[in-house]
Amino acid sequence: MKHPVSALALGEFGWVQTLNFILSGVLLLAFDIGMYRILKSVKEAHRGMFLLACVGIGIIGSGICTTDPVYGYPTELPLRTEQYTLTGILHHYLTLMLFVCQPLTCFTFGRMFLVKKKLLWGMYSSATGFMMLLTFVMAGMGFIQHSGLIEIAGLCQRISILSGGLWITLLAIQLYIDPAFLRKR
Repeated sequence: MKHPVSALALGEFGWVQTLNFILSGVLLLAFDIGMYRILKSVKEAHRGMFLLACVGIGIIGSGICTTDPVYGYPTELPLRTEQYTLTGILHHYLTLMLFVCQPLTCFTFGRMFLVKKKLLWGMYSSATGFMMLLTFVMAGMGFIQHSGLIEIAGLCQRISILSGGLWITLLAIQLYIDPAFLRKR
């Protein structure tokens, strides 16, 4: 509930989380390529697909560049790192790319859905983008030790990740069921 997801990449079994990040990013890029093949004629979708590719790259990079130990995790390390490593700094910016580009992807597709009269998808996409941003900001405030959010910062981050992941999953299912979903009005 307290620690960031990235902290799982630290310690003896950290390779599992590292592999998780890299495979998740590769799968997201594969989905993005497949979506491009379906939607290449839908010009409005190109920006959203570019942003989604940035999310995939951010996830892969987050796996390659592990985070610095934070907030007493792993437990044998101090609560705060006094000096950050290059990989820790890169990890920070790569995850920032993920947490900025994913909501922007939702907003971009949400606008496109609304223009194409897919009102439920438009509202759902926009709501997901707002949920991701809100919980990301709350997580960030907790990670910098803002009173009241410290103990749930990791939970807030996970809600952000899960809401974005659910949106991608449902979009993939929708496109699988009806590949022409966005090409028709």
